[in-house]
Amino acid sequence: MKIFGFWLNDVVFAIGGTFLVGIAVANMGFAFAALFWWTIVIATGVFLLFQHVGLWKLLVAAVLLFLLGIFYFQFFENAVTAETHLIFDKKINFSATVIDEPAPSEKFLIVSAEAEPPFAGRFTILAPPTSVIGYGDELKLYGKISPPKMLGDDSLAYMPQIEITSHHRASWIREKLINLKNAALRIFEWSLPRDEAGLLGGIAFGSKVDLSADLKRALSASGTTHLIAVSGYNITIVLYAVERALGGFIMRRKMLAAALGLVILFVLMTGIQPSAVRAAIMGFILVFAGEMGGGMNLDTRNALVLTAVAMTLFDPTLPVRNLGFQLSFLSLAGIVYLETPLKQLFRIKDDGAFGWKVSAITTLAAQLAVWPILSAAFGGSSATSIFANVMVLGTVPVTMFFGFILAAAGFVSQYLAFGLAAIIHLLLAYQISAIKFWGGLAVPLRFPLSAWIIAPLYYLCLLWLVAAMRSKEKMIKT
Repeated sequence: MKIFGFWLNDVVFAIGGTFLVGIAVANMGFAFAALFWWTIVIATGVFLLFQHVGLWKLLVAAVLLFLLGIFYFQFFENAVTAETHLIFDKKINFSATVIDEPAPSEKFLIVSAEAEPPFAGRFTILAPPTSVIGYGDELKLYGKISPPKMLGDDSLAYMPQIEITSHHRASWIREKLINLKNAALRIFEWSLPRDEAGLLGGIAFGSKVDLSADLKRALSASGTTHLIAVSGYNITIVLYAVERALGGFIMRRKMLAAALGLVILFVLMTGIQPSAVRAAIMGFILVFAGEMGGGMNLDTRNALVLTAVAMTLFDPTLPVRNLGFQLSFLSLAGIVYLETPLKQLFRIKDDGAFGWKVSAITTLAAQLAVWPILSAAFGGSSATSIFANVMVLGTVPVTMFFGFILAAAGFVSQYLAFGLAAIIHLLLAYQISAIKFWGGLAVPLRFPLSAWIIAPLYYLCLLWLVAAMRSKEKMIKT
């Protein structure tokens, strides 16, 4: 099916992408210098990827979607402001309900809460790290709330007096799922050494609770922090397990419905992380398109854009102000677009022993895509991260799978859990050794100058590489 003389897939990609650009520009406060640079990049990228006589029609539609993105951000900002009724910078008594699982850090217990009437609005409580607060608790507080610096930031209540007045005030389904996850994490704790239990909890459920400070530093230095974020790996394991368990007993569409339902529950259990939401929505889109067939047969590129649009409609501050969102989408985009050109560039013809070549190229593609963002946020990445990922990535799906099996076994029998833990112990010990080894050999790799000045030119070069390799491939085929 064609629109404006272009295939539907290309139209979806172009107009969805320009809507996101409009959202991003509105987030940056209409910074005209940035807008000028990114306009050049987008126009050049469209020219490289869509050389067509009917291009102007698509550009007109894209401009309208760009303006709609700016309008939607302004609408969202006004709606949030209208719905927020909090008193700032003054000590008050107020009540709130915990609306997310509290996240422990070295100095605080970070608690997301929703104010109760007569107040309204979400804010974050920085409580003492020893506080015993759970999801769904109703709190009575006395203290100050600091206003957010900008839309997308949280209002902060720093170390207020806290009294828990009741429990079970939020979603009972999510509370049960969180309790189930915490029970699985406790099984990991008593069946494995601390670092191994912490790493397995991160790989299987995205939990960072039981990670030691040394292991956190090693993960960061080795460029393997992504291992402890819920991602497409986890979603794939859930879908595969359901398919294997139910595929021979019920119709395909019912089986897919059951699988997608379990994916939703898994995302709720693991904390609604951007990477997990992205993977789940993409799974929905691709499964739905595959079932519909024909004109709805969307590729990964379009699923990526539609997923970003769907998440941005829910919260338009995500593309610019949420680092997890940026890293999740850019890394996957790098894999989708750069993996094949890099294989051609380095003349890679096979996967290599234990898939090391695939792991190396996948890591390089993802790192190239997120390098400017990592430099702006953390000062750079490690040049040796590719070696750490080559050694570890191939073992992650097996570890994750056995981690789920270990959790299930622990609910049945401690003896069975200890037997399985002995197997997983070998995998986790190997992974931790590789992570710490390459973390100790980290070579900082910083993006030159200011990421926001050079980044547009950098991404333009990546677009050129993709276009050049596509042209070369077409010439070889013809």
